[in-house]
Amino acid sequence: MKKAGQKEASIFEDAHKAFHMALLDNANLPVLLRYCSQLYDLNIRYRYLAAGGPSYKKRDIAAEHQQILDAALDRDADSATRHLIDHYRRTGEYLSSQMES
Repeated sequence: MKKAGQKEASIFEDAHKAFHMALLDNANLPVLLRYCSQLYDLNIRYRYLAAGGPSYKKRDIAAEHQQILDAALDRDADSATRHLIDHYRRTGEYLSSQMES
């Protein structure tokens, strides 16, 4: 039986992955979707490591997702792409800095 925190984390992960995969869905590229799905699943471990650090909590991740969503709903592919890449880079840069220290 899962603990309450594990259940909440599982619900979040399902919704979070669905959000990111939906951004790619209109590409109609099944290989891309499978690849990104695998990368997402591998990334979860590192994202949880990053989330444990003190400066990671300073990010407004909800606002980052909202910027991506707003641009996607406005059909502004350039802006959505820019916000998505920034979102990924922030996590990657934070992880890199944690590994160096």
